[in-house]
Amino acid sequence: MHFRIDDTFLDSLARLANDEQKAVKTSVFDLVSKRRGRGLRLKKLRDGGWSARVNHDMRIIADWNERENHLRLRYVGHHDEAYQWAKRHKTKTRAGNNATEETKATQPAPETAPPVPATQQKKSIRFGLLAFAEKTVDTCLASLSALRSAIANARNGQREPGEPFPDKNRLAAKGAAEVRELYYNGKVAGCYVLEGKIACEDQIRIIRGGMAIHKGKIDSLKHFRENVQEVKKGYECGIGVRSYPNIRVGDRIESY
Repeated sequence: MHFRIDDTFLDSLARLANDEQKAVKTSVFDLVSKRRGRGLRLKKLRDGGWSARVNHDMRIIADWNERENHLRLRYVGHHDEAYQWAKRHKTKTRAGNNATEETKATQPAPETAPPVPATQQKKSIRFGLLAFAEKTVDTCLASLSALRSAIANARNGQREPGEPFPDKNRLAAKGAAEVRELYYNGKVAGCYVLEGKIACEDQIRIIRGGMAIHKGKIDSLKHFRENVQEVKKGYECGIGVRSYPNIRVGDRIESY
């Protein structure tokens, strides 16, 4: 199988929550290795292209040329958003070889594009991912964790100047919890403690997409509506962080 990942797919993937990204990467692995993996529900779109089901709310938009055995991942997003994107970026079939190309959804590009520097070409995310995907399909020996690592490493090599990298020097976490519910307009995060323990006097950082997006203090720590000093691994808790009202389900809260 010939396999390609568009920049629009990678950009849309990066905008998703951490748990959503994990689900998408699992579906991509099934799509590449099995093509009709269980639960993918490949569906032909009226405007061209295909959609693949990640879960009840997430869809992958792709082009699949069965004749040439070519798969191209174009976009991923929530149900309505993904289909609206597919309508704005329709595909059409070229006569002769049954290949597909994307119609212009915005202003046409200049007739002569500036040449891409050789150093930037070497860092292109496509080459690494294509090589890895072909190896995965041909040998079926690469694990899903290796696929995730390859995508993460490739994205790090493709970052624009000035774009933040994950904080490798941050202090070790005493505990970590996953946000599973939001209460009081997002001021309190309903969490499940995954590692160590969360203590009310600890500093915390909010991790999204493998990157710390906020650091601060815990305003309140509750267990079944009771104020507590700490909550250990395996228990649920409510963490109040009024200094950052944009917490999302799937975020990771680490205490240190």
